[in-house]
Formats: sequence, C-alpha cells, structure tokens
Amino acid sequence: MKSYFYRLSYKNRIRLAFTCLILIAVSTTSIMTYYMTSRIMADKALESSQDMLYKSAQAFDEKLRHLAVSLSNLLISDAFKAMVRSSEYGETESYFKHYSALQVPFMQLRLNEPLIRSVLLVTPIGEFYPPPDARVTQNTFRDSEYYKRFDAQHRTMWIEGHADPFFSDHDRVISLILGGITDNPQLEVYVIVNISEEGLMDYLLENANEYRDGIAILGTNGQPLMDQPFFQYEDLVSEPSILGQISQVSSGSFDHRVKQDRLLVTYQRSKVIDDWVLVSIKKRSVVLQELKKVQWIVVGATGFSVLLALLLSNLLAHFLSGPLIKLKKLMRAAGDNNDLTVRFVSPYQDELSVVGEQFNLMLSQISSLIQEVKTVEADKRKTEIKSLQAQIDPHFLYNTLNAIYWKAGSQQRVSEVQQMVMSLSKLFKLGLNNGQEWTTVDKELQHAEHYLKLQANCYQNLFQYEIRVEDPDLLQLSIPKIIIQPLVENSIIHGFKNWDTGGRILIRVYNDQNHYLVMEVRDNGSGMDTQQIMRDLQLDNSSGSFALRNVYQRLKLYFGDSIEMVLAAADGETSVILRIPYNFNDSKVELHPFVNQ
Repeated sequence: MKSYFYRLSYKNRIRLAFTCLILIAVSTTSIMTYYMTSRIMADKALESSQDMLYKSAQAFDEKLRHLAVSLSNLLISDAFKAMVRSSEYGETESYFKHYSALQVPFMQLRLNEPLIRSVLLVTPIGEFYPPPDARVTQNTFRDSEYYKRFDAQHRTMWIEGHADPFFSDHDRVISLILGGITDNPQLEVYVIVNISEEGLMDYLLENANEYRDGIAILGTNGQPLMDQPFFQYEDLVSEPSILGQISQVSSGSFDHRVKQDRLLVTYQRSKVIDDWVLVSIKKRSVVLQELKKVQWIVVGATGFSVLLALLLSNLLAHFLSGPLIKLKKLMRAAGDNNDLTVRFVSPYQDELSVVGEQFNLMLSQISSLIQEVKTVEADKRKTEIKSLQAQIDPHFLYNTLNAIYWKAGSQQRVSEVQQMVMSLSKLFKLGLNNGQEWTTVDKELQHAEHYLKLQANCYQNLFQYEIRVEDPDLLQLSIPKIIIQPLVENSIIHGFKNWDTGGRILIRVYNDQNHYLVMEVRDNGSGMDTQQIMRDLQLDNSSGSFALRNVYQRLKLYFGDSIEMVLAAADGETSVILRIPYNFNDSKVELHPFVNQ
C-alpha cells in the first residue's frame, strides 16, 4: 500500500486526500443528523396525517352547510311562497305561472352551488324543476324508496350515493330531501336536491390527492356511501375490530396490522350528518416515507461528496498544472496541425513562462522563414511565366516581316501591305496588353484572328479559318494571354506543311456542363502522333511540340492540375482542346486560377 501511494502522481495524491477528507466529514455529519431528525419526523408525519383528515372533514361539513344555506334562499323566495299558497288552495291552473317564476330561484341556487346537479320540487299542484333537466315521469317521488325512508323518519335526510332516478341523465348523486317546510304541516311539499357525487368527492380529496386510494365516507355499517373504485380497503373497514373503534368516539386514530403491513387508521365523524364518518387508511410506511428520503439523502450526500471531492481535486490539479497542459496543447497544434499562429500567454512570471516565451520566439522565426520561402517561390513562378511568354513573341515575326518586305515592292499590293502592317500592329498591341498577363477571351480571339490574317497573306490560298463562339457571355472571361495563337501556329506550320491549298482551321469557344471553359483549335492538316505529343507535354526538357508544351506549362502554372489539354485525331481532323475551370457567381462568370493574377 505504501509503495502504491508513492507511485501515484502528484495530481492523484491531491485527489485522494480531498476525497478521504470530504467522505469522513460528510458521513459523520449525515449519520448524526439522521438519528436526530428521524424521531422528530415520525411524530410530525403522524400529526400531519391526522390534521389532513380533520381539515378534509371540516371542508366536507362546510360544503354541506353551504348547500343548506343555498337551498334556504330558494325556500324564502317570493316565487316559492306564492307557489305554496297556490298549493294550499289547490290552484292547479296557476302551475305554469309558478313554474316560470321559480326558474329564477332555481338558477340562483345552481349559481351559488355548482355541485348541484338537479332540483325537484314536489307539490300538490305539480312538480317543478329547472330546465334543461329532462324529467323521467314514470318515476314519481311518492313511489320511490327514498320517500319511504323519509316518511319513516320525518326529518331532513341525506341519501348516500346512487343513480338519479328522477332525471334522464341518471348521474350518480347524493340527495338531500326536505319535507314539512311550510307553515301548514298537512301540506305535502318536498324538495329533493341532487348533488354530484363525483364533484363532492373531488372537493373532499382536493387536499389529499396522494392518499385518495385510502379515503372513504362510511355509514354505520362500515360500507362506503359513495362509489369509490379507487378505495382499496372496502373489505377491511367492515371488520368488527375496526368498525368498533370507529363507532366509539367522533375522531381519533389507531394502528391496525394486516399481515406484514402496519396500517394507520384515522377517522373523523361529520358534524352535519351524524351517521357519516370520514376515514383515512394509510400504510404506516407510506406516512413515514420521509424517513426513507432522509436515508437516501444521506446516501446521495455521500455520493455527491465523492463527486465533489473528485471535482475539487481535479480543479486544484488543473490549477497547478494548467499552464503546462496549455503549453503542451500549443506545441501539439504547432507540430501536428502546422498552426504557427498559436502563442503561449501566462500571467505568471515563473520558469514555465520563460519556456513559453522561447516557444513563441521559435514560432515567430519559423513563420518568418516560411514567408521568405513563399516570396522566393512566387517570384520564381512569375519569372518562369514571363520567360515562357518571351519565347512566343518572335516565333513567327521573321516570316511576317519578310512577306511584308516582298509585297511592299509591288504597287498593286499596297493595300495588302497596309492591312498586314495594321494586323501586325494590333497583334503586338494585344500581345503586350499594357503589361498585363491576363486578358479577356474576346481580346485573345482578336489576337488569334490578326495572326491568322497575317499568315493568310503570307501563304495565300493555303487555308481558310472560322472563329465560332457559342455563348457571348464567355467573351468577358479573363484568361492568360497568348494561349490560342500558338495552337493556331502549330496547325499552320505542322498541319499544312507541304500543302498549297485546301486547309481549314476552326477556333471554337464554348462551355460544358462541368463548368469548364473549352477552347478548341481544329484543323484538317496532316495530323500528328497525339500519344507521343501528350507524353512530351509532361517532360519539361522535351524539344518536341514546343508551342503546345509552352501553352500547357503556362496554364499549369496558373491553374495547377485542374487545367486539361486534350489532343484528338479523327476523320482526317486534328483537335487541340483546352479545358479551364470556371464558376457562375451571381450571374457573373469567374475563373479559378491556381495562382494570383
């Protein structure tokens, strides 16, 4: 163990020390806190359970009282009193007048107490009820079992939950029946108020949702008085051991064991309906479940402490070794990713900062050296391009000047001499291009056309030529100068060698679907060994195919490997095709050069 501890790194020793310290402190505190609070929480949980049932019983009684008060407003209304007077005198002809007048108290009754589902007023002159309730006329109140129960007791009666037999919706309701509510005890006037069973139970359980499967309203026989499918202990509450304790006093609580479970039974008798008892049955383990939460809190706190210790130890180790890790990442970025822009910055003035400053100095020197190499290479490239261009200019000058000289000796050919001098002037002007190395496709075609005119005057009847541009938008593209004229020159010198007449030259400019500018020079001359010439194009020191290799090498310096030169021979014709990449950007055509223009 000792040797293992010595083998640990400094960062891991810090992590281990913090973990052990926090574990000991938190575990000791959590265990002491648990034993101190467990007893207090147990007493509070039992007391809270009793208070919850007591408050629910109070709310239940208050709701019943409110129903009675709301009903009293109906009984003291003028419309009700007028109906009672008509009933005493048997004035059945006034039924509809009273029916209409009672709708206002009925509506007020429902507005005051939304739980009321229906109201039925039974009198000697007829039955009164508010619309739109649909009365089931075959079920009369006097023929019902509820009338028999009321007649046996002759007092206000609450009927347990049942399906409403008097109205067509047959909702489950609790009924309040009143009789003898007039000054004439012989006058049989009854009021039946049906209250929504579901609404009353929801109101009762509003503050006890988590225990609703153990709360019920029981009668004297121990049976639930409402339809409560969620109540789990219907068989249990009818046992004599439980029923006997509930019937002794108005409220209380006791423990009851069922197999392995201990149940906490809490009850509270209604102060409005003496025969009804509100009972709550819960598993004692559920009531005291907060203690389990405390246990899990202790376990969670311990686990959190381990994570916190690891986090703090990592933060401290990172704080101490952070600058070194940062320097390592910068070195890796510079070495693996060739990122020479990274720099080490540290607020400290220690030995590591000195190493970082030396690292920054080394990167700056390397960047300067690389920039110098790039500048030298760029200058070298420009020199090569100018050298290649210089080799093109004098190539055909001798033959042209010689032809002008001989034609100038004849008076009949003065106009030809003038045209040749003008073409030669424009040829040089377009070739010089004000010192710019890039020109447009339009000017390059003019340059080639003036060259063709000069050669046509030098070699009369030797060839005919045609320049064809399939898309006028291509004329505005920028390309390197003097790339078509050498191809035309190659066709005349090599293709029409030993020819006197019959030559044809076609210069065609178009674009293909792969975003390439295509320039083709085609002739019907003697042809050439296309495969050998393509091999010569790849050799810088090859002496053959000078004009083609010259153009190819120049374009390659500008566009790199994206440039294509294709030689094709078919049907007695030879074509040299140049393919240069381009792109349409916002309706403007742009080339993609390999080097800066």
